[in-house]
Amino acid sequence: MLDKFIEYLKYERNFSKHTVLAYQTDLDQYHSYLKDTYDLAKPEEAASPMIRSWLASLLQDKTSARTVVRKA
Repeated sequence: MLDKFIEYLKYERNFSKHTVLAYQTDLDQYHSYLKDTYDLAKPEEAASPMIRSWLASLLQDKTSARTVVRKA
């Protein structure tokens, strides 16, 4: 599913390489967080509180608001 989304960004939306890489990195970080924190292998099975927890952890790590919005 992630591969299809990345292909969509590249070819349908014509995003730059850097933008696609940023999105891919964000999704990889999100997946790692879910795996490490909740032992969840499939990100699509995440519940809303898990997603909010990830966003809150980004803010606690002093991630800029603009970056958090992009990741959300």
